[in-house]
Amino acid sequence: MGNNNLSIKKSTLWKSGVVILIAVLLFFALKSNFGNGITGKAVDISANAIAREPSLKELCAQDGNMFMTMGPVLNGVPTGEPACPGCMIGNNHICDIKTYLKISGR
Repeated sequence: MGNNNLSIKKSTLWKSGVVILIAVLLFFALKSNFGNGITGKAVDISANAIAREPSLKELCAQDGNMFMTMGPVLNGVPTGEPACPGCMIGNNHICDIKTYLKISGR
């Protein structure tokens, strides 16, 4: 009788070990997919995800140019317009983004 109880316990332990091994393997195989719908990985609705156009100041800094306030200048010649915050690119001081994009070749 002692051997019969021992073999049942070994059999139960062996089956439990196989079940645990399968569960661990499934966990590691599927862990990257757990919670995607809940955490928002599939659809990012955070404020950073909203597409927006960069400002003139941001474009100027990205291109390594200086952003300052002064009168607009085109090809080294002041335009006579009032001083405005803008970007220095070559001999030009550009105050609007459309002109900056045209002159910078973006």
